[in-house]
Amino acid sequence: MRRYQERVDALLDAYPASRVRVFGIASNAGESFGEVLKEAKKRGVRIPILRDEGGRAAQVLGVGSTPTVVLFDASGAVRFLGWLDNERLPGDPTREAWLERALRGVLDGNDDFAARSPTYGCTLTRSLFRAEQSPCCTIH
Repeated sequence: MRRYQERVDALLDAYPASRVRVFGIASNAGESFGEVLKEAKKRGVRIPILRDEGGRAAQVLGVGSTPTVVLFDASGAVRFLGWLDNERLPGDPTREAWLERALRGVLDGNDDFAARSPTYGCTLTRSLFRAEQSPCCTIH
């Protein structure tokens, strides 16, 4: 999440907690949850980190790589699964803000956004899940 922390922080500032909740999901079976929390605190991660024991939630949701974002609506339905955006370098003029479009669409009550985006990064396996790299958002 180190690479995306500023963008996640910007989303936290743009979308009030009364309407959107953001969590990091710790799914790595081989990591100490205490160490994950310690590293998140050291980095100044502002989102709460939840434990996904054995990576079951990631499996059920179809999360296959890190980082991956899952956006749920108020009813608990998955409305978006994919990457936050495609920005490889800060300020990239070709940036596509996939999560932001999905958030706005869900909050505005329209479906004018892609429900999935490409995902890149490290393929997840039960022994290689990266904890703080899978932010999840829910809409209230």
